[in-house]
Amino acid sequence: MTRVYLSLGSNMGNRQDYLQKAVEALNDLPETEVKVVSSYYETAAWGLTEQADFLNLALVLETQLPAEALLRSCQQLSLIHISEPTRRSYTSYAVFCLK
Repeated sequence: MTRVYLSLGSNMGNRQDYLQKAVEALNDLPETEVKVVSSYYETAAWGLTEQADFLNLALVLETQLPAEALLRSCQQLSLIHISEPTRRSYTSYAVFCLK
């Protein structure tokens, strides 16, 4: 199994609900189990600062998926929550894999 550290953030709509659904969706991936989830923390937007603050969390999961497959899965999960009018993702992912 590969141990993976993920950082998730959301700054639109019901941020906590989106993050919780993202954790559940990650746990539902084949050959994947979420092991630990951090507390929520809020950070100010940067770069494009004319937007809402982010609610963030970090998690550890273990998976048999190759890194590329996990990345594609995260991208697909993010696309599920895209707002059509704005084309902005409700949840973003950063992926770090360690063997």
